[in-house]
Amino acid sequence: MGFPNNSVVSPPPDCLCRDSSTAAVGENPGQRPVPSPCVNLCRIAPETGLCVGCLRTLDEIARWSALSNAERQAILDTLAGRAEHPKQASRDAGSATQTPGWTP
Repeated sequence: MGFPNNSVVSPPPDCLCRDSSTAAVGENPGQRPVPSPCVNLCRIAPETGLCVGCLRTLDEIARWSALSNAERQAILDTLAGRAEHPKQASRDAGSATQTPGWTP
């Protein structure tokens, strides 16, 4: 599924891309989950493969609700660098944030 060029898609209210209400996988249920960086500006830039709102890849967005807090934080830690160098970030993002044993 793709988005038309230059379109902004608002995620539905039950969208998992910004779900931070549940504990991350393998975390203590009482521990606060790392919040999603989703800012409701959901459009994938074709030249970078990154969301123009949160700078995550489709893979990272899709896996967010299943990631541990450590994995979520690792993604958040890369976002500032992606803002500065989005084309390089899109090349690096696919392998750098892949969950071991997970296949898209």
